[in-house]
Amino acid sequence: MRMEATTLTARVRRFNRLRALVIGDAMLDTYIEGTATRLCREGPAPIVSKTGERRAPGGAANVAVNLSALGADTHLIGVIGADATGASLREALQTRGVSDEWLLETSEAPTLHKMRILADGQYVVRLDEGDEVAYAPALRRRLLAHCEAAIEQCDLVIVSDYAYGIVADDLLDLLRERQPRPLVIDAKHLSRYRTVGASVITPNQSEALQTLAEVQACASNHQREASPIAQGRAMARRPLGAFDIEHAVVTLPNKASMSPAAQVRLSTSQRGPLGRPTT
Repeated sequence: MRMEATTLTARVRRFNRLRALVIGDAMLDTYIEGTATRLCREGPAPIVSKTGERRAPGGAANVAVNLSALGADTHLIGVIGADATGASLREALQTRGVSDEWLLETSEAPTLHKMRILADGQYVVRLDEGDEVAYAPALRRRLLAHCEAAIEQCDLVIVSDYAYGIVADDLLDLLRERQPRPLVIDAKHLSRYRTVGASVITPNQSEALQTLAEVQACASNHQREASPIAQGRAMARRPLGAFDIEHAVVTLPNKASMSPAAQVRLSTSQRGPLGRPTT
């Protein structure tokens, strides 16, 4: 056990020498906290007396923050709106050590925003702002130019795709062409990535079952009746034949299931500082 812990610690420390690129749907998470002691007269809803509010990067932005916390030199490519929420997201990234200079700003759509209201530690409601967007060709050309320039200069590429429109077919084509290594895919609709050539896919349980159903037309009775752990192990092995990938890691509640011998090699670059994006 001590040997495994030592090895894991050494691997985590290697992130300190990595330059990582995150591409995907960046969003802002807002948490409004309070207490509730009575119901509203206008309807069966609690009246929450606000006691605090905090904001944090979410979606692909959260992935970038986590990589930065591990010590990686992290860069985030995504799109935000020209609005106050986008400004708050930029500030939240900067205070956590993640550069926002590769984020593109547009008036075509608002910044993705998920606002959660909690009363006495319990979720009351979540308000979502933003939807799937087909961005204009000019913005997509800028997005692809950013990705093309950054991929060449990074040791690790992670795609965090929540299906809001950042990862369209043109970006998938770029990934197929450039074949960055390692390439980690965390996507809501994994079947779109079958031929991209990912190093690792990381579905959660529901995404894994959905992907199995899409790949195999329908899941067998055994798969539907199996325990969550057994389902995760099935997903970690079966897609290796159906997908152009090296490994699958399925995240389950408090557990994870990994394809056999899943070990991704990370190598650090000897390049100079990543240049500023072109506008």
